Amino acid sequence: MVRLVVLIVTLTAASAKPPPQSRDALWSQSTLEPADIQDYLGALERLAFGVNRSAPATHLDASHFAEVCRTVVQGSHTHDFDTFEYNGPTSDREVVFNLGAYKSGSTSFDAAAQMLGLRSCKTGWGEVGPGGGVSFDINGVAAFDKCPVPGPDGCTPKRVPNVDIFNRAIQQCAVVGDAPWAFLAPIVMRAFPKAKFVYTRQKTCHDWVYHVSGLVNAGYAKGQLLPCFYAGHDPSPPSEWYDRCVEVERTIVLTAQKFKLPLLVLHASGEHFNLKMPVVSSSNRTRAPVFYISVEANTLTPTLTRWPSS
Repeated sequence: MVRLVVLIVTLTAASAKPPPQSRDALWSQSTLEPADIQDYLGALERLAFGVNRSAPATHLDASHFAEVCRTVVQGSHTHDFDTFEYNGPTSDREVVFNLGAYKSGSTSFDAAAQMLGLRSCKTGWGEVGPGGGVSFDINGVAAFDKCPVPGPDGCTPKRVPNVDIFNRAIQQCAVVGDAPWAFLAPIVMRAFPKAKFVYTRQKTCHDWVYHVSGLVNAGYAKGQLLPCFYAGHDPSPPSEWYDRCVEVERTIVLTAQKFKLPLLVLHASGEHFNLKMPVVSSSNRTRAPVFYISVEANTLTPTLTRWPSS
């Protein structure tokens, strides 16, 4: 009888060991050293591959797609960022939201943050536990839009699908990025007034379309979320997304200025041109503390520069 008990305990303990992908996800809880970077990036590559295989394949009919897509894109246009209102509860959580899209340098920013000892998480990559596939689901983004701050003092409607993992990431991590946050700028910039915001970007939207096309053509980023957010219809190839990329970048800067929120814009490489953000975002309102960092290739010491006031 004693031997049987020991055997059961041994089997239970063995089955409780995390699978390799779970160990990869544990990197988000570590402070990175320079020597760790390659192992960290390898872990993220395996996580991304796993996400691509397990992400939910939600497909909405045309009428449902149009309805959900309207919720997802509200407040992210140059014509409605100034009139979009959020009247729900707010949170005092001082988290850092990286609002950059896929293929914009968000993983490099995560690595830099973790080298500073800040836990940086991508919910969709399993770094906050199972169920992260909802990060890439158009319905998941819409559900969070409707109730970003749940709880006794917050909103109470049922969120379908369950997106509690998004709020868990906000509470457990110092930095959150990638999906779903790249699609939630209008709501998080209103519901989290004490947060800080980062926008990682390619140096031009043409560059971003080129890089994200490779991602889509390789079979990643499937589903209706990207076509909704960048085109408003499905299907839509990345070649149609340039103008919308420019608009999204402008509205993020303008929204930060409207609410006087700190925003750090990180360019993947080289000098920023194309968008000329200081010009396109100029207005008569008081400016937010907006900064940019231009990171040249093969350098780990970027220069921080404040944008001119004129």
